[in-house]
Amino acid sequence: MRRTTIALQRGGVIGWTVKQSYVQRRACLLTLTATTAAGEGAYHIRDATTGEGLAFAEAAVPGPLKPFLIKEVPPPHP
Repeated sequence: MRRTTIALQRGGVIGWTVKQSYVQRRACLLTLTATTAAGEGAYHIRDATTGEGLAFAEAAVPGPLKPFLIKEVPPPHP
């Protein structure tokens, strides 16, 4: 098993790719890829939980994922 740590500047991330295999979907996991214009070009975050991964991507670079995120709406009061 190999583990690395990478520090990216928020301004260097130009987009996100979100992928899920069938096995990841069943386990509520996903793979996020931060696309950059410099360095390696893309950095992967593998097997992040769905909620934490998407929240991380939105917090790291606000905006690009916002139209695709569904916020939980509280049920109406009776």
